[in-house]
Amino acid sequence: RIKGDKADGQEVSCLFFVMRINMERVRIADQIVELEVSDQDFFKKRLQEYAIVDTNQKSDMNLTTCILEEIPAPEGTVIKKVRDAEVLCLQDGTFCRVLYDQERSRILHAIYFDKQYTSVRAEIRRDRKMEELQATDFEYIFSGSAFSDRLAVLGDAVLHGSAIAFQGQGVIFSAISGVGKSTHTGLWKERFKEKVEIVNDDKPAIRFRDEVPWIYGTPWSGKTDLNRNISVPLAAVVFLKRDIKNWIEPMNISERMYNITNQLMVPFYDEEVGRKLAAFAARLAQSVPMYYLHCNISQEAVEIVRKEIFCDN
Repeated sequence: RIKGDKADGQEVSCLFFVMRINMERVRIADQIVELEVSDQDFFKKRLQEYAIVDTNQKSDMNLTTCILEEIPAPEGTVIKKVRDAEVLCLQDGTFCRVLYDQERSRILHAIYFDKQYTSVRAEIRRDRKMEELQATDFEYIFSGSAFSDRLAVLGDAVLHGSAIAFQGQGVIFSAISGVGKSTHTGLWKERFKEKVEIVNDDKPAIRFRDEVPWIYGTPWSGKTDLNRNISVPLAAVVFLKRDIKNWIEPMNISERMYNITNQLMVPFYDEEVGRKLAAFAARLAQSVPMYYLHCNISQEAVEIVRKEIFCDN
């Protein structure tokens, strides 16, 4: 630290200037978010469509992710512990979840949040690695999960799936990773060209408007940057299953609930959010048709879904 009153004043001004450069003001799924990230190059393209310049509107969420050499230990009362992770309640009533390495010799990340997830700060250790993931990958993951938690507090959710807009309506194709969601939506784009928009290729948001679920694009779209800042009413959710033949079958309520909850980001650190996501799953299960699509990822599979959902209309 530079000593002296004048030098200290100069240092504070410099830090403020850097923070404003890295801050993005965006609208995602009708939430105004002030987002500050370290990896500007990665986020710049994804956030471009969502940027807003109106500074008069109040922010719904402040979300910051930063990469540090060392992460200081938070001071608070441990209220939950799961293996190497702890959740602490801090003196000011906010919370922090911490992940230690196996030896508990260092903190890998610390995420501070309030109960409504209106303010979230993720601190990530620079040398943290896991398989092919680097620190900036965790920045992407934690910012996305924080936004998901914010929507859950509001009674909505982010669903793991690839979503398209077609004829003014949305369809989400969901499944476990590797089944072929992106490949299937790619076939829709290949066949219908500009008539199909890929709303989000991995984590579309779903929000209810007057009891009708709508899907929204978000900048968290997985391995690709296929996402659009658009929204359309949700017509159906289709869960893919690999098969030799292509055929589709409606799902009953219990099947809908099981599959929806499996594709939601349910946090271990917040039971209230978990209950709200369960209520969301029940609400969504009763709101739109849902299907199993047994398929071999072909144009025939596309046609089967089109006929079932859009009735050749």
